[in-house]
Amino acid sequence: MSELAVIPRRSAPESAPQGGAGRILIIDDELEIRESLETLLELEGYTVASAGTGREGLAQIGERSFDVVLLDLALPDKNGMDVMSEIRLLHPDRRSS
Repeated sequence: MSELAVIPRRSAPESAPQGGAGRILIIDDELEIRESLETLLELEGYTVASAGTGREGLAQIGERSFDVVLLDLALPDKNGMDVMSEIRLLHPDRRSS
């Protein structure tokens, strides 16, 4: 079972960083969850990418930067906590919450 964080609804201009909408990466093995989150976030004005495995997500993070990563803890190829550790190694200057 996937865990999901609730994002309070705000208007896109207030919630988006200065200079445009933020970039969000969704890493989840469940297609329905990825598609639902992607649709919701795009409607709010965000640029969204998604990956079905930890490896795919890490590859995308290696290609471009993201402001937020929504990460499933139970992935088929890697533990979500391991993926988070690898993200921190790739971007030690970025803060995680």
